[in-house]
Amino acid sequence: MKNNFVWVLLTLGFAALSAVLGFQLYSLSGDVTVASVNGEKITKEEVYQKLSAQYGGELVNSLIDDKLINQEARKADMKVTPDEIKTEMAKIKANFPSEVEFQVALTQAGLNQAELEEKVGSQLLLKKILTPKVQEKVTDVQVKEYFEANRTKFDQPAQVRAAHILVKTEEEAKAILDELAKGGDFAAIAKAKSLDPGSKDNGGDLDFFTADRMVKPFSDAAFSMNVGQISGAVQSEFGYHIIKVTDKKAAVTPKFEDVQVKIKDDLTNQELQKLVPEWLKETKGKASITNTLEKKETK
Repeated sequence: MKNNFVWVLLTLGFAALSAVLGFQLYSLSGDVTVASVNGEKITKEEVYQKLSAQYGGELVNSLIDDKLINQEARKADMKVTPDEIKTEMAKIKANFPSEVEFQVALTQAGLNQAELEEKVGSQLLLKKILTPKVQEKVTDVQVKEYFEANRTKFDQPAQVRAAHILVKTEEEAKAILDELAKGGDFAAIAKAKSLDPGSKDNGGDLDFFTADRMVKPFSDAAFSMNVGQISGAVQSEFGYHIIKVTDKKAAVTPKFEDVQVKIKDDLTNQELQKLVPEWLKETKGKASITNTLEKKETK
């Protein structure tokens, strides 16, 4: 669920960016020039001081939290396996229409995938530690009530999987249709001639989409076609599309039993997110923590 992704990012944010920049600067001596303006030098030490002042506290507190989580997990003999991290990453990625958009989100957060996986592992440990504390708060009755109050949220609209070739003019589209009629390979032509950078390298494949994800002329055509059928030239604001439908999924209205586990997991996650600040505060209160950036010791 996307909330999981947001929760993970909130614990990193600028702290991750600060860590990356700090690591790059660490191996340089303090007087090394990293930039200059009209001959005036900006040294590594100046940059490091700025980073420490702006993000140092956030970064150190994030590392303290991670250390506490790992220590508490060891006490309880709890571990997270690579497969568990892989499964959670798949859930996170499923909230994005494509791998490209997922990577863009990571970049905007100043992260790379390895950093996210590390934080996901920490969050999974935290979930294992705290889940027993919230299980009693999420009852079967609450799960059922949530389903009844939010039935439409679980409805899955019809979907189509299609590939397309996008060109500028109707003449180009007709020429490609002639080529296809003579046995031309759709995917090969898409790679060679389509103007859509997001799909051409995949042979024009757009994966599954709902009607509201595409412009109306495109959706109208795709949802009216049968699997295996190729459209004529379909005009949209982007140009002319030649569409090939490769699969379809009918609309689904799931039963309670189909979504019961997911609802319970989501409600449990909501309770966990409420509990995290309280648990961290309590755990820090019992720990001996020295943070020189804050110039104080907590016992």
